[in-house]
Amino acid sequence: MFTSIVAAAALQFQPLLSFRRSPSFDQPISVEIGLLKTEGRAAYWFKKTAIEGDKTSVWWTDTERCPAARSALRKIRNLQMPRVNVPFLDDNEIRATADGVIYELWGNANYRSGSAYEFKLASNTGTPLADWVDESLETLSHCWSK
Repeated sequence: MFTSIVAAAALQFQPLLSFRRSPSFDQPISVEIGLLKTEGRAAYWFKKTAIEGDKTSVWWTDTERCPAARSALRKIRNLQMPRVNVPFLDDNEIRATADGVIYELWGNANYRSGSAYEFKLASNTGTPLADWVDESLETLSHCWSK
């Protein structure tokens, strides 16, 4: 029991997930998500950071003040993953993506065995990750406070 309390306290100050939207010619937006509380129904904090030139702006929300934030977390669990591309294995094509918007997601995931591992996923526009990031930013847009 003591170990789980200490682990929960340590997790409260570290992001569990983070995602970023980085347009080629515009300011990047990053969102970090961490554990706010574990008693009763777990709650999560969200920290949005935008950098424009030498100015950094930070906004906050959480699943207690913004219940819609919890739905964004639920949706990420069902994100369609990309297929691994092995160049020239089945055809002579190399697929490359030029400018656009880079979407990134970092966090932990587990296999059916229960083992947890860190992961990083990156993509461009027109992908399930891009859709989730854009939908999440829209969902959270009315929830932020400085």
